[in-house]
Amino acid sequence: MRLERPIPPEGTVDYTRRVVGIYDKGSGAMVIVEWRMTLADGGDYLGASRMGLFAIGKGGFGGPRNPPDEQPWAKPIVRRTSRSPPPSGSTSR
Repeated sequence: MRLERPIPPEGTVDYTRRVVGIYDKGSGAMVIVEWRMTLADGGDYLGASRMGLFAIGKGGFGGPRNPPDEQPWAKPIVRRTSRSPPPSGSTSR
């Protein structure tokens, strides 16, 4: 979710939904849907949210495999300080 401004404590929000991309993953299709939020009173843009849906068995149609602006995935680096509690269920020696 991406918010462009604070959400007012009162009011009405309009949502619009659109498909922003369909990608051929071979064994299925990845459908990316975006919801845009605006204030009903003036149409001021509040933000957007995206979601990917995987349609099993619907790939192989020859479309693009990935969005043209996709960034390569990188494993996040997690650093803990000595004040950080250990993860739940871990044992220390």
